[in-house]
Parts: sequence; structure tokens; C-alpha cells
Amino acid sequence: MAEFDMGIGMPPSSPKKKTAKKKKKKKGFFKQMYEGLFPVKGDDKGEIIRKIIFLLSLIILVISGVIVIRFYLIGENAGEYNQRLNDELLLNANITQEQIDNLPENAINTKLAAYYEKNNDTIGYISIPYTNINYVVVQDKTGKAEGNDYYLYHDFEGNRKEAGWIFVDFRNEIKPNVPRANTVIYGHNLYTKHMFQALENYTELDFLKKSPTFTFDTLYEKAQYKIFGVMITNTLEEHGEVFDYHNYLNFDNEQEFNYYVTQILDRSMFTTGVDLQYGDELVTLSTCDFKSYNLKDLRLVIFGRKLREGESPYVDTENITNNEGYRLIDRLYKDNPKKYGEKWEGRKWDTSLVKNFDKYTY
Repeated sequence: MAEFDMGIGMPPSSPKKKTAKKKKKKKGFFKQMYEGLFPVKGDDKGEIIRKIIFLLSLIILVISGVIVIRFYLIGENAGEYNQRLNDELLLNANITQEQIDNLPENAINTKLAAYYEKNNDTIGYISIPYTNINYVVVQDKTGKAEGNDYYLYHDFEGNRKEAGWIFVDFRNEIKPNVPRANTVIYGHNLYTKHMFQALENYTELDFLKKSPTFTFDTLYEKAQYKIFGVMITNTLEEHGEVFDYHNYLNFDNEQEFNYYVTQILDRSMFTTGVDLQYGDELVTLSTCDFKSYNLKDLRLVIFGRKLREGESPYVDTENITNNEGYRLIDRLYKDNPKKYGEKWEGRKWDTSLVKNFDKYTY
């Protein structure tokens, strides 16, 4: 029996063929990652949709990150660059007689001599209290690009930079002893609070009361301006009537001037008590607006009136108030009548601020 227990002496049985188990080849990391991210053969419909949605979200995230980083770097560079220019050409500049002699005829603002030597497109300098807006201002006088395009994308020294520079409209004529009806100055609104970004402060009543004036000196004069309007407006007809504020550079008569300032005061978020009359010299500060409404290509515009001869720069801030019922962008009335009403109900500001307002219809 022992033999049987040990299997000795039993008839041989047919040997069973053992089937070798194939080891699955382990997928590499990159292949696993690829199959986890991209649709592959064998994925069901739900899995394919999930992967596509994830990839689209990833692409949007990457693009957004690149944009944010790009604007951050542009803005930081613009701020540092302007500080270096001011340090080198203004604060620590030792102006020489040769630099002064190189200024245009009848130029009196010698503090701009070093800037002018560096770039003879130099036309002035703008400063706004309680902001970082302290910039030399340029103007493309020789047509280096079409219209106002050059300093949209070039810095003070002519380097290609998307931050651009602060510049006067190429159509404005800045000459000695020649009044300028309306000087338009442009600057980018950078996310990193450089160039004209600080103009956004003027959408707050308290800041306007804190800083109701600004300075714009040219090569030929030193001048201070009282702010009389703060406006957000559209540039696209799809959003309603377009007020081409930047195309009013000169006024042939009192009626044209009154029409222009009335359009501003109708749209201004605030009234400041600053009076206006034909013959006043205006400065318009224009930048992009990104945060007020969910509409593209909007502009934030600040309007100043030059101090008249002998006028005090003092502004009675008690007169700076909200402009109740100011005119909004037409599209807002259409899209949200419950919030804004169905249409503008008409001006409510004190029309006596505009001399001879009642002589004309608007």
C-alpha cells in the first residue's frame, strides 16, 4: 500500500501541459500619463468626454497663467524702468547749459532737458497726487507709426514694449504761447498698477475729493488742472451710441465747446463744482477700463480744466458729489432695465456750471 501511497507502480498518466502565464508588461510612466489625459482606443464615450473637458480646462488654465505672468512682468518692468528714468533724468540729473540750449525755441521747462536729450519726442510731464503717475510724456511727432500706434507698444527710449508709454495724441499741436483747446493723453491700464492704472482711483468719490487736481507741464509752460469729469464710456457701436471724446481737439465756437463739456457732464459719475467756459483749456486722460461692466473695449476717462490766469488751485471738496442719474452706456439700460432703468432720464447736474448753457440745445 505504501507503494500506492507514494505513486510507485501506478500506470503512467498522460502528462498535463502547463500553460505559462504571460506577464503583463508594465506601462511606462509617460504612457500611463498619456492614456490618462488623452482619448485612446477602448475608452467609452463618457471617458472621452471627461478627457476632452479636462484638456480644455487645462489649456485655459495654462493660457490664463501665461497672461497673468506676462502682464505682471510687463508691469513690473514698466515701473522699475520709469523709476530709473526719473532717477537718472530728473531727480539726480545735473542739467547742463548744453542740454538747455538743445531744447526747442521758447522752451522754459528746463527740468525736461535731460529727457529731451534722450528722446526729442519729449513733450511734457504729468503728475497726479497720491498716485504713482509721475511720467515724462511723449508725442510721435515724426510719424514713426500710423496714428497713435507707436507709443502704444514702445517705451520712452523706443524699445518695443507692450506696456508702451504715456503719450499725447499725435494730432495735438503743442507750441509756445498757443492755447490748446483739448489735449488728449493716453496710457495703458496695467494690472500691476503702472502707467495709467491709478486713474481707476477716480471711480471712488473719496479719492476724487482727496486728489481733485493734477499737473501737466509741457516744454513751454507749467500748468495745473482741476478735474471736472470722470467717465466710463464705450467704444463699440454694439454697446450703443459712441461718444468720440478723443476726437474733439479744437472748438470753432462756444456752441461746440458747450456741447462737448455737456456730453461729459451728462456721463460723469461725479460733479465737482468746477465751472467751464469757452476758451478754457482742457486735458483728457484716457485709459482702458476692465472692471466696471462686463463689456469689452471700454474706456475710463478723466477730464481736467486748466487753471485760468490768477485762479487759485483750491477746490472746495464739499462741492464734489455723486452725479445722480448720470448717463450710462446704452447697452446697460437694454440688458438690465430693472437695475438701471429702461433709459437715461435726463441731466440733473447744475447746468449753470457751463457758461451760456441756456443759449443752445444739446
